[in-house]
Amino acid sequence: KPRSLLYRALRFAKRRVFKFFRGVRVAAHLANYIVLRDGRSLAKALPFINRFASSTISVKVRDVSVKLGVSSDVELFRLETYSSKEPETLDWIDKNFSRSDVFYDVGANIGLYSLYAAKKIGCQVFSFEPEAQNFSRLMLNVFHNDLRGKVVPYSVALADRNALETLHVTTIDAGHSQHNLGAPNVEYMGADYIAPILQGVMGMTVDHLWQQGGLPIPTHLKIDVDGLEEKIIAGCVETFRNPAFKTLLIEVNTEAGVKNGILESLADSGLKLQGVFRRPSSTEQLDISNYIFGKQ
Repeated sequence: KPRSLLYRALRFAKRRVFKFFRGVRVAAHLANYIVLRDGRSLAKALPFINRFASSTISVKVRDVSVKLGVSSDVELFRLETYSSKEPETLDWIDKNFSRSDVFYDVGANIGLYSLYAAKKIGCQVFSFEPEAQNFSRLMLNVFHNDLRGKVVPYSVALADRNALETLHVTTIDAGHSQHNLGAPNVEYMGADYIAPILQGVMGMTVDHLWQQGGLPIPTHLKIDVDGLEEKIIAGCVETFRNPAFKTLLIEVNTEAGVKNGILESLADSGLKLQGVFRRPSSTEQLDISNYIFGKQ
């Protein structure tokens, strides 16, 4: 009996997925469920495929074990480079954070540094990630690591005002970045770029979160938003002035940061530059660095 086109397509899908999850136990389940030998319809098989299409993998980050959900190639990349991609961020957490501190993780993505800070230091973490797919994965990662209440995710975009905003989403694949608030991210994606998806989000200032929003003031703040830094900094004026605030780590395209006055405005806010760490992914067009600031 000739094999159907659906059967052959599913065989191909099985090989691709098995390769992606090579070395992961979920591959065995995928092999059993994706190849439909008994003539079941695809509709009946989808619950099984969906059940096993995402795996949870434990990874050792320095001396901390963290569980991460993996449903895309980008999430797998983030897992594989957890310790090596931004060692200066892990150092910043290790050297500056204490159990009594409050950490705002702005642009948390799927939560790598929120999870690490909560598990390694035990401090209170508030994670801010507006993009829907990343926020969903962030929630799952908090759940998988049993960090209820210790890491509290908010699907909020930090900005320079409190208002409904439009997020220009580059892709719906979990783990991706370079989404932008209010306009397409031409700084990273090019002058002619048009985002394929628009998502409505609530924008708030960092100052509003603790002055009127009911959260404790952050003692440490990480900003990793791929182009929205200027607006977020504008909403941190009172935060930086407050004696409780200690350190800031911000990822900046250095050329844009100088041109837009971001680095100068941070110095004017009473913060002292403590270190600059150029990202390995930097190019001549995009000189991306992590800047660490502390109180003067």
